Amino acid sequence: VQIAAGYVDDALCLAVHVWPAATTGEANAAAEDADVEDNLHMAQELVGLMGGRLTLGEPDADGLLAQLWLSPAEQTPVLAVDDNADTLKLYERYLSGSQYHLIGTPDPRQALPLARQFDPAAILIDVMLPDMDGWELLGRLRENPLTADVPLIVCTILPQEQLALALGAAAFIRKPVTRETLLAALDRWTSEASLPSETSSATDSPAPGPR
Repeated sequence: VQIAAGYVDDALCLAVHVWPAATTGEANAAAEDADVEDNLHMAQELVGLMGGRLTLGEPDADGLLAQLWLSPAEQTPVLAVDDNADTLKLYERYLSGSQYHLIGTPDPRQALPLARQFDPAAILIDVMLPDMDGWELLGRLRENPLTADVPLIVCTILPQEQLALALGAAAFIRKPVTRETLLAALDRWTSEASLPSETSSATDSPAPGPR
């Protein structure tokens, strides 16, 4: 059996190639292929009931090819405000394949309009931003009713964790940010069980959470 997976047109495709048995006789191999095909047809019906799609190729000398198509699960939007394009690309790569979807902007003035449009579950904020620094943006987001209850996570190279938490950040991540630390912070602060009044640092020991 050979298994491969990948995204095609935003849908997850899982391909299973069942090779014919090389050590059995022709009659036994044909019977085994028939059993496999029957099982796959049954699976096809079950997958259809769950909203997926299972396609079956015609069995031949190369075996049987089945492809399972699954629609991607709805992703949770996360807004990132950082004027470094490479950092935004890094965050996007970190969140790829997770339950989160990144909306990134280098312009702090776009934070509120984007928050209004996408209703993010968390907002990542850099400190050194053009026109408006991250501390001012943090204050504006904390005071605005639209984003007052959204977890604000300060991500910066500056060692100013206590200041970030004192100004109302839910968490602080010291750059360079790792994927594990970022996902752990998002999992914690987007969880329904999280308390809005809690504050924490994700720098040294990120809180575990479901992924």
